[in-house]
Amino acid sequence: MSARIPTLDITRFDSDRDAFVAELGAAYRQWGFAGIRNHGIAQADIDAAYDVFKAFFALPEEVKRRYHVEGSGGARGYTAFGVETAKDSKHFDLKEFWHIGREIADDSPYRAVMAPNLWPEEVPGFRERGYRLYQQLDHLGSRVLSALALHIGLPQDYFVDKTNNGNSILRPIHYPPITSDDIPNVRAGAHGDINFITLLVGAARPGWKCAPTMASGCRSLPMPTPSWSTSATCCSA
Repeated sequence: MSARIPTLDITRFDSDRDAFVAELGAAYRQWGFAGIRNHGIAQADIDAAYDVFKAFFALPEEVKRRYHVEGSGGARGYTAFGVETAKDSKHFDLKEFWHIGREIADDSPYRAVMAPNLWPEEVPGFRERGYRLYQQLDHLGSRVLSALALHIGLPQDYFVDKTNNGNSILRPIHYPPITSDDIPNVRAGAHGDINFITLLVGAARPGWKCAPTMASGCRSLPMPTPSWSTSATCCSA
C-alpha cells in the first residue's frame, strides 16, 4: 500500500486512458484523494481569483456582512468568522468564507433550490475572475468524474446529466491569524464532505490532514501546487 497520496497527470486520460483510470480509482479507494496535475487551469487565473478574494476579506467587517443572507445557510455570499461549526464539534471553526454558485437563468426550473450569486461591488473584477475559476474547476471535476465512471464500470458520460446543472459551489476561505494558543478551536474541524466530489486548489503550506480509507490514523500533509481532487464519499475515516 502506498504511503503517499499519488499525483496523477490528467492528460493521460486522453493518451493512456486505461492506466490513468486504474491509477485514479486505486487512489480513491486507498486514500479518497488524488493530486491532479496538468489540469489546464492557468496559474494566472488562479492568482487573479485569489487577488480579488483577498481584497474582499480585507474589507471592513461591516461591509462584508452586507453580503450575508440571513436564513440561507451561507449558500451564496459571505459567512462571517465564528459561524460555521463542524458536525459534532462544540467549537466554531476559525475561518470566514464566500460561496460562488452556478449562474442560471431566472426562469430555470432549478431557481427554487439554487439562489442567485452575490457579487461585492467594492471589489472590481470579483465576479469575472471568481466565476472564471468556478467554471474551470467545474470542467475539471467533470473530467475526473468521467474517469471514475469508467473505473466502476459505467459509461464515461454516466454522470454528465446528473451534474451539468448541479448546485456546485466555489468556496474561497480566509483563515485569520490566531493570536492566542489558549483556545480549543481549530481552523476547520474534522469532517467528511457531504457533496459528490471536491476539488482543492493547491497551496504551499502544510496543515491539511486526511484519514486514509485503508489505513489507521490521521496524517498532516502539505498541499502540492497542482489542483487536488477528493472524493467526498471517501473522505471520512
